[in-house]
Amino acid sequence: MQPGLEFAPASVIGFDMAQPDRLSPVLGDNPRLCFEAHSTDYQDAAVYADLARRNFGILKVGPALTFAWREALYALSHIRHWLDGSPHVSDRMEGLMTGEPRHWQGHYHGGDTRILRHFGYADRIRYYWPKAQDAVEDLCRAIDHADPPRPLLRQYLPQATLDRAAGIGLPPARAILQAHVEEALADYYPEAAC
Repeated sequence: MQPGLEFAPASVIGFDMAQPDRLSPVLGDNPRLCFEAHSTDYQDAAVYADLARRNFGILKVGPALTFAWREALYALSHIRHWLDGSPHVSDRMEGLMTGEPRHWQGHYHGGDTRILRHFGYADRIRYYWPKAQDAVEDLCRAIDHADPPRPLLRQYLPQATLDRAAGIGLPPARAILQAHVEEALADYYPEAAC
């Protein structure tokens, strides 16, 4: 039984915290048991604490993390374009996805699926990154050697990501990628820093 969490290609179905907790009584007096919630991606931060109170001890997240990674990577690609005029990494990804549509074709329907291929919540683009690893490495090297000015970074990346990246002992591009994914996870750990 699902608690009512879901997301579609372009929308999130928010968990209704006002609904009564009808599942927890099933556990009885067995504190070693808990429920697993699928599709917890993209919910409001308060939902995770409410799910924990309802004995959902395993909150599965997946596409939201690769979605965050893609967000940061696309931001870095925009920054690189401003620095040296390089084409955006999305051009490479579009070619890979249209050349081999099996990972997204059954998930995105209708007219122009281009936007959903790149920005859909299901993040089907994640299946194509291994084939673009050379482009990712090239982008990271370029950012690491360019030392982009702070105002340019702020144009494309949230301050929280930049602040978190400053405390990660990695080269700048990798630190930004990791920090942005950690920011996506932060709502799952409200009392602790990721």
